[in-house]
Amino acid sequence: MKKAILFLFTIGFSTFLIAQVSLYNDNAEIIEGDTITFTHAVDTVNPFPFFEHKNFVNVVNETSGNITVKVRREEVSIIQGTEDYFCWNVCYNAVPAGSRPTWDSPDVVDFAPGDTATGDNDLSVYIVANNKRSEALYKYTFVDTNDLFGANNRSIYIKYILTYTTSIDEKKTQQLSFNLYPNPTNNFVNLEFDKSLNQNLSIEVKDILGKQIETIAVPSSAQKMQLDLSSYSKGIYFVSVLDNQQILKTKKLIVK
Repeated sequence: MKKAILFLFTIGFSTFLIAQVSLYNDNAEIIEGDTITFTHAVDTVNPFPFFEHKNFVNVVNETSGNITVKVRREEVSIIQGTEDYFCWNVCYNAVPAGSRPTWDSPDVVDFAPGDTATGDNDLSVYIVANNKRSEALYKYTFVDTNDLFGANNRSIYIKYILTYTTSIDEKKTQQLSFNLYPNPTNNFVNLEFDKSLNQNLSIEVKDILGKQIETIAVPSSAQKMQLDLSSYSKGIYFVSVLDNQQILKTKKLIVK
């Protein structure tokens, strides 16, 4: 039994000496165990479908023999509501955060001595923000499938920092402010903007079920309007200011 254990240890140790995967950045610096951070500003008005990163790690076979490598992605911390996926030889479908804590690539890449993973064989990672913001951390391990003991596996960490940006439309939203008074009311309501508007806007009124009651154009440079509510039934309504069918601000109106 001791001889068998010693034999297996010798095989494993010999494999470690013969085959070694190394990870480098584009500056030829070893990055094994390092954390690579990607920061993205998420535009909530015009969201980008995904954020892609490639060519950030060079996987090198610094050995005298062939090796076969797969990729293992592990969730360390996640942003609920996001999705992620990666490519290793082929690209895989996105999965919701938390649904697959450990994910092994079904495909492998064969490396000849001195080879570097490039092109379609290179690791590419993706995150789908879905208008979420926070920080997430993933561990990517390059697994030598012929190494029974895992001594030849090498890992890096990918950290995503998702923040909100201010798009042109969001700037419009921030710049716009209006008041409804009196509120509650019955026969009419005043809409007063905090400053003169230099763009063509419209006012949309919906009931509590989302049914559109009316849409009114806002005169250019107007600072005050009055809505006739004499035909409105008692209840709760929502008054929105729109720019090209895009809602900028919404306020609740109570008709008594």
